[in-house]
Amino acid sequence: MSSSAKRRSASIEALIRSITCEGFAEKRPPHRSCPAEGLAPSVASSFAGTFSSPAFLLASLTAQFSTHAFRGCIMSQRMAFLFGIVLALAAGFAIFLYQAGKDSQSTGSAPGTTNLRTLAERVPGLVWHDAPRLLPSGVTLETADGNGRPLAALTGRWRLVNFWATWCAPCVEEIPTLDRLQTTARGSGFEVLLVSLDMGGVKEAAPALAKMGGDHLVTLADPGMEAMGALGISSLPTTLLIDPEGRERARMVGPTEWDSPAVIALVRALAGSRPESGAKAVS
Repeated sequence: MSSSAKRRSASIEALIRSITCEGFAEKRPPHRSCPAEGLAPSVASSFAGTFSSPAFLLASLTAQFSTHAFRGCIMSQRMAFLFGIVLALAAGFAIFLYQAGKDSQSTGSAPGTTNLRTLAERVPGLVWHDAPRLLPSGVTLETADGNGRPLAALTGRWRLVNFWATWCAPCVEEIPTLDRLQTTARGSGFEVLLVSLDMGGVKEAAPALAKMGGDHLVTLADPGMEAMGALGISSLPTTLLIDPEGRERARMVGPTEWDSPAVIALVRALAGSRPESGAKAVS
């Protein structure tokens, strides 16, 4: 075949191929196929890998479409419509997965814990720890009956442990609010527990507590300030939020209104929550 004949043949082949691909699949000759039919597997393969953003996926889909749909044939309007639907659905799904991944990475914790942290942050001055802190072992608190109670044994329920002293004016001012919190939380499994740093121990602190409006409160004592040092407490009042596994979850340095709506909301959430595992020791 001459070169001119070959050129005419190539042009005719291109024309026939364009017309064939433009028509419906059922009317095509059995020996002809449109490359656009290979689009679906290629698009599907783009989901197999990991993508970092919806923009990455959209770029991948566009590249797949450009490579297959326009390689030797003109895409029909019907195919364009169907591809548009597939692209829109894929983009929406990609955005959903991307946003879900961002939310999971930003929280880094269980949903219940996230909610507790949010409620805790609404209490002015209360600092929620990124990771639970184990209470130091080998530290004993003085009790009214004379028997010591290990600090690390404060387990089984959520507790608000308030370190105070009769000579601490800010401590005395918040005693009534702690008492009202204890009354409100009664029966929920939540307990407000005080630890006095008075040299006279429980015998000195308990009678004074009743006169300050703490009729519903129980106080232990740390006359040697051993627990205070082990916990890194440097000022009074300091209040710890202890979970049922005996771990410090949050800390407040300074006085506050413990019967405020924000605190009550947190306590109600704590009563129905389960702390997640994982903790670190207090150094």
